[in-house]
Amino acid sequence: MSDTPIVQSAAEAKADLERAGRMLEDAIQAMRKANIAPHLVATALLGGAVHILGRVSTEESVIQVLQNAIAGVRGGDLRRFQR
Repeated sequence: MSDTPIVQSAAEAKADLERAGRMLEDAIQAMRKANIAPHLVATALLGGAVHILGRVSTEESVIQVLQNAIAGVRGGDLRRFQR
């Protein structure tokens, strides 16, 4: 993976995002089959995502992404996933 952001069309970005999502789902399923606790899987994914963002974005951009995520949690975005 390059550390430089790649400029691409919206259609290319959508296709790449869908492909990345499928790959992540496969990796998550493999970790679940390996009996890795869900919160550890999520922590590893979040840490990896922050690491990638840090390589291709400014610190302020990463902070803004995280602040938006926190605001979403506080605003109830996760309630639909809770039992």
